[in-house]
Amino acid sequence: MIKSNPPSMVVFDLDDTLYDYSERNLVATHALISELCEYSGSTESIVKAAFDSSRLTVKERLGRTGSSHSRLLYISETFRVLNLRPDVSAYIQLEELFWRTFLSEIELYPGAEKVLNLFRKNNVLLCLVTDLTSAIQYRKLDRLDLNGYFDFILTSEESGGDKPTNRPFEILESQMEDRLQNVWFFGDSDFDFHSSSNYPKTFFKKVRIPGVSVSESGFEYGDYFSLEKIVQASPI
Repeated sequence: MIKSNPPSMVVFDLDDTLYDYSERNLVATHALISELCEYSGSTESIVKAAFDSSRLTVKERLGRTGSSHSRLLYISETFRVLNLRPDVSAYIQLEELFWRTFLSEIELYPGAEKVLNLFRKNNVLLCLVTDLTSAIQYRKLDRLDLNGYFDFILTSEESGGDKPTNRPFEILESQMEDRLQNVWFFGDSDFDFHSSSNYPKTFFKKVRIPGVSVSESGFEYGDYFSLEKIVQASPI
């Protein structure tokens, strides 16, 4: 049981926190690599190496920003690495192939909706702070039927920096200054928890091991059914 005051606000991450991003990213990347092989006439190993290096190049060039996650930029850079002529129609089609494949079977982790509804039922302010570009994060939320669940949504693209820069949290806190009495953060990475701020807070870290356990910063949970019991037993 959480022995603390009720949360004044909860802040959720999206990718790998509310659904399995990693698995869908692998499937969509494989589809993209296959199509790039057909387009370029190169082998899978050559195309994959070009794509992987292009991804790193874009991230190094742009730093910790929302646009550094852009598949469109990864694709255009891959064309350069493979010495292909620019083809903006192909860029667009390949990016759409990636996200269409990614979104085709995306679904919330079992039990996640119940936990979100518990907070809504108890009138707890629900916020979503997520890295990546706004357009695709909005599409994910729509596909997951989460439109209307959150009182505040912020992406790293509109924040001017990914979570490691603290920019999204600084904006969140400036917008929600009157709701910082006791904040619960939910995410799969330590970067999803703004530990440097001074207000009372608890971190619930999503891991791959079933159940709930206590950690230095709060709790680790592997499934939402176990988390639901913790939340139900807490003073919300």
